[in-house]
Amino acid sequence: MRSNLVSREAADNLAALDHAHQAQRSARVAELICLARACDLHAVDATVIVDGAERLVSLGGDGTPLVGEFLAAEVGALLGISPASAKRRLGRALNLRHRHPRLWELTMQDLVDPRDALVIVDACVDAGLSGAACAFVDRQCAIAAALQPLGRLLSQLPGWILAADPALARERAEQTARWRGVTVDPIVDGATGLHGRLDARDGIALDDALTQLAGQLPTAIDAGIRRAASLGMLARHALGQEPLPPVDESALLTVAPATPEGTLFSVDAAGQARTVPPAESPTTGSPAAADACGCGRAAFARLLGGTQPRPRALVVHLDAAALVDPASGVATVEGWGVVLAEQLGGLLSGSAVTVRPVLDPNTIGASDAYEVPERMRRWVEVRNPVDVFPWGTRRARSCQQDHTIPFVAGLPAGHGQTRPDNLGPLSSFTHRARTHGGWRLAQPVEGVFCWESPAGYQYLVTADGSTRVRRPPPPEHAWWHAEPPAWQTEPDPPEWHDPREDTLALTA
Repeated sequence: MRSNLVSREAADNLAALDHAHQAQRSARVAELICLARACDLHAVDATVIVDGAERLVSLGGDGTPLVGEFLAAEVGALLGISPASAKRRLGRALNLRHRHPRLWELTMQDLVDPRDALVIVDACVDAGLSGAACAFVDRQCAIAAALQPLGRLLSQLPGWILAADPALARERAEQTARWRGVTVDPIVDGATGLHGRLDARDGIALDDALTQLAGQLPTAIDAGIRRAASLGMLARHALGQEPLPPVDESALLTVAPATPEGTLFSVDAAGQARTVPPAESPTTGSPAAADACGCGRAAFARLLGGTQPRPRALVVHLDAAALVDPASGVATVEGWGVVLAEQLGGLLSGSAVTVRPVLDPNTIGASDAYEVPERMRRWVEVRNPVDVFPWGTRRARSCQQDHTIPFVAGLPAGHGQTRPDNLGPLSSFTHRARTHGGWRLAQPVEGVFCWESPAGYQYLVTADGSTRVRRPPPPEHAWWHAEPPAWQTEPDPPEWHDPREDTLALTA
């Protein structure tokens, strides 16, 4: 159903944009097919053994067939690129078809953008994965690539790559440890460039230190400039040249004692954890605070004149497999990346750790208040980890909790308007678009969101991702189709499409 918020001319233009986008995707798919097929059809005369004769070479990774080397010359000239670029393009097509067969199939069905598929392919090549390890990544990411935007997919891809070959990931981490260092470039235009690779724990501590110091500088200054100035201040203070600014007392460390839903641990320098009894829980300014939550911050506290800054809270996600086998399990450090579960001890050394179990939604009752209770909020964030707007990427933790059926103040007690099946995380922008921009929303099943845009496009959003389920009737005068395809001749869809049938199909 086309909304009266969008004029016919604007709706026609959106339909033309949709067609142009689909045509581009189809052209990229066709190019991939032709590149892979060219490798199949290019023949090499094995009977010619003179010097300089064509050889079979490997253009792709482990598990791809050999190809005649002169094919790159033909393809490169045809596409207007160098032979070296043609080799890379042929190799990417072979990698996608042979090392990621599920992803290849979904790309051929136009369910995955070829550009997104090739980003995954290149990441596996850069990580040095074998064909068997790529098959593991392929199983993990194929459906996600069809339902999720590239940004969300890329946040999960490093974890799948680590889990695909933990031994290789461990080897890469050891190699990276030998490459650590910091360099400062010569002065150019009154500034120097800074490049470096730090231990993860040191990098997080440095980032915290810069954030704390930058917060003491005038906020009228750009945040990036304040952080750069803070690093210089730390360097000069360490050499006794310049005092640091006073610390805002509100930034002092405060750690809450253990609660029934969260157990407090401290991690020593060896990476071993011990339970911290409530009586020993760190408090503002106490020696225990520096011991249990130091994480490299005690020295920084001394630089700040003896006060202890509040450390940034690190949120670590572990699944059951990581707890059973840390050597092959993967831990996600929210906002920072992924590590092998066995490496968490070193990363969290000197920190206080609060362990929170998975919430049981059956124990979370409805509320009559507009404000969302903390336990309910955490469950909704677990249920839908990102913004539930179509192809949203913002983490639910930084979103607002939107009432799908708008909250009505003044209703008698017992209506329970604030409950998990009437809540969904939305960023401030998508929340405003829904409220003021003409978007319509329903949540027929908890965690399943049905959207309709002002122009009449309908989308289904679940925890797994997004898909478009309906488009509005096309304009009869559409100039881009001499013969309208079947989907353009179907009757108009109803005002709202029941998403449950699509949900079952997606999760089957």
